[in-house]
Amino acid sequence: MARSDGFQIQFERSGGLAGTSVRTTVDSARIPDSDANELRRLIDQVDFAAPARPPRGADRFQYDIRLHRSGMSHSITAYDGSMAPELKSLTDWLLAYARRPKAV
Repeated sequence: MARSDGFQIQFERSGGLAGTSVRTTVDSARIPDSDANELRRLIDQVDFAAPARPPRGADRFQYDIRLHRSGMSHSITAYDGSMAPELKSLTDWLLAYARRPKAV
């Protein structure tokens, strides 16, 4: 894929038993092409217009994602235990990316 299809994602996972947050921002121009292509594929599978269904129960994680792409912004909030499999794949990728050691 061409780099002209650039995007930026802001991601935050909050809540859970300890109430801690994990945040990251991913800019497609600043990550390897293989990562950008995989992330683009995951993004394309998510329905950003689907309404979030908060699950019952305490201590669940909340995932907030904001996508900036092609001059447009899309946001979605999702919750553990109630998200579509495509969105779960995206949040898993973003969480793993957020936990990667970063070069200084």
